[in-house]
Amino acid sequence: IEGKGLNGSLTPYTDIYARALKVNAGLYANELNTVLGQNDIQVKDQIVPQIKAIKDSTSTPQPNFALDVGQLGGMYAGKIFLVGTEQGLGVRNAGTINSTQSTLTLNANGDLINNGNLIANKDQVQLKAQNIQNTGNVSSATSQISIESQSLDNSGLISSADELQLNQQNSLSNSGTLNAARVVIDAGSLKNSGSIEQTGLQGLDLKSGSMTNLGGKIGIAKNTTGGGTGGSTGGSVPTVPTDPSKDGGSLEVATPIDTTPKTYDQGYIHVQEQLNNDQGAIIANGGVDLDSQNGLDNQGGQLNLGAIHIKGNSFNNNQGELTVKSADIQTSSFSNQQGLLQSLTSLDVNS
Repeated sequence: IEGKGLNGSLTPYTDIYARALKVNAGLYANELNTVLGQNDIQVKDQIVPQIKAIKDSTSTPQPNFALDVGQLGGMYAGKIFLVGTEQGLGVRNAGTINSTQSTLTLNANGDLINNGNLIANKDQVQLKAQNIQNTGNVSSATSQISIESQSLDNSGLISSADELQLNQQNSLSNSGTLNAARVVIDAGSLKNSGSIEQTGLQGLDLKSGSMTNLGGKIGIAKNTTGGGTGGSTGGSVPTVPTDPSKDGGSLEVATPIDTTPKTYDQGYIHVQEQLNNDQGAIIANGGVDLDSQNGLDNQGGQLNLGAIHIKGNSFNNNQGELTVKSADIQTSSFSNQQGLLQSLTSLDVNS
């Protein structure tokens, strides 16, 4: 799609079925369904398409991406459903994919590379891919963001005014910003040198095989107002293609609005291996409990939590600050040189 683009906003639905799609101009629709790959597709009454992947018997060269949106390209619709079924074919987005009224769903059987904007103004963002790299902006102004992948590497912004759910079987690496009213992370390993900010009043929930927070910040964001920011533009916003229909989608960077406060589960940080918080900060103001099964390294770091349970080889709080409601520390070695260890109720150290 090039030149003046494609305006499908004069019809209720726009469906695109192809092996691969390249977008270098504006694509507008009220409801956009895009199914990519080699498939047998059945559609009835405009419900979600029934998709069955098939194997090509020819020797047709495989495209580089199932979906490739350039810097000058964009997909704007009230609701967006994108799925790529062909093994190894992912999605590259350097433009904007913006769902203005409903959910933005993207499911790829390859990697997702986002240097642009993935935005839902009034509903959820749902992303699923093999490996995800984000240097741009993923945001929902009013609702939840869920991201499922083998690995996630974020150096951009992922922001939700509601709950941010990240599920990575292997690794999650963050040198950018994760921001939401509530943050829920379940990862094989978590490496944070950026900022994981929770703006709501409920406890954040982190579960990881190993966790490293060298110089990073995790916990309550400054100037907390009870809702997430909903995102600002992390990547460059492309030039809006000309003459979009007023009835179709439009380029709208998600803007936060006030929503009714929600109640979430109690927060918890569970680390199967060692937690390394050298020069880092995990600030939950007593609202989150911590369980580390193989020691804690908090040298020069700052921890403000609820109850902590530390087991394993070593506890290092040299020049660190640890403020908790209660502490149970059972380690082979214990070091607290020039450190502060403060418990509001009970402190049990066995080393």
